[in-house]
Amino acid sequence: MRCVIALTLNLCLTLGYLSSAAIASCSELKILEARIEREKQSTITDSLRLLGGLPFGLLSWLDRRSDAKIQLLELQTKRQQLIDKLKAEQEEARQNVIAAGDRYLSDRDRLKLINTRLETLIATWKPGQGLDRYLSLKQRAEEAKISLVSSAKELLRVKEKFNALIACPIIADSKLPERYTEVVADAQRLVDEQDQQQAQKEAQEQPHNDQGTPIYPTIYAIDGDTVKIGQRRYRLACIDAPESDQPLGREAREFLRSKVSKPPITLQPIGRDRYGRPIVLVRSGNELINLAIVKAGLAYYFRAFECPLAQQFDRAEKEAKRSRRGVWGKTGLIPPWVWRRQ
Repeated sequence: MRCVIALTLNLCLTLGYLSSAAIASCSELKILEARIEREKQSTITDSLRLLGGLPFGLLSWLDRRSDAKIQLLELQTKRQQLIDKLKAEQEEARQNVIAAGDRYLSDRDRLKLINTRLETLIATWKPGQGLDRYLSLKQRAEEAKISLVSSAKELLRVKEKFNALIACPIIADSKLPERYTEVVADAQRLVDEQDQQQAQKEAQEQPHNDQGTPIYPTIYAIDGDTVKIGQRRYRLACIDAPESDQPLGREAREFLRSKVSKPPITLQPIGRDRYGRPIVLVRSGNELINLAIVKAGLAYYFRAFECPLAQQFDRAEKEAKRSRRGVWGKTGLIPPWVWRRQ
């Protein structure tokens, strides 16, 4: 069955996913801070209690106080080593952002220079002259644009790692020079523009109906929260359905397949996941399919995504839970985000 897909062009590249290694190190540091504080409090409490038994408890008190001091010193040493390690990683990531920013600026200036030469050549164009020069500059401009986009993506990648490292509140003392904040914003705009142009190109390559809307021959539900159009995969926003090898995973997939088989189907991108897949709200006519899956109890409201309709999804999940529909009617089910980790 042919489905009509109207893709809005407000794609945005979301880079809010933090490095798991950085999160783990920060969590370890917080645990050490808590243990050190507990050891300090425990030492004070033991000292007060044992002092009441002096002089008979003097030796015991001295031994325990010595052991406590050694343990506290070990914890403080480990804490400082971890802080030094994280600060070194912060500084390395900071320098990587600066280096990537400089490469981006260099590529941007190079592209501007080539475009200026092209404009000058066109302005002074004479019939029969300069064609080879024009074609050469045109090719160099295209190559420079590809290099600039690559530099922009690399800059955003290293900036994401830097953000993950400075997200730890205990050692968040590393900052970028102000000019690089503007450079990162410029790189983000360039990548967003490229995504929009790519979406437009893909739409133009498809056959169109009389209204000019691209028509796709098939839309395929891979599982309960992912669809595929051509070679591109789309992740449904706000939900997380059981995996295919989990209980109710097949039912969730078949439910989604039945919904996307009813044209017209529209996809509204609201961001991208860590794998680069567009995160979308999917509608069949006026029905929001993402919400319908949650109402049927065949998907959880996935709070790890930013959801523009958070209240609606929260209410839908509570309603399904009260009615014990789908996943809420079975005991012992493991949520899919836990299942994937296992």
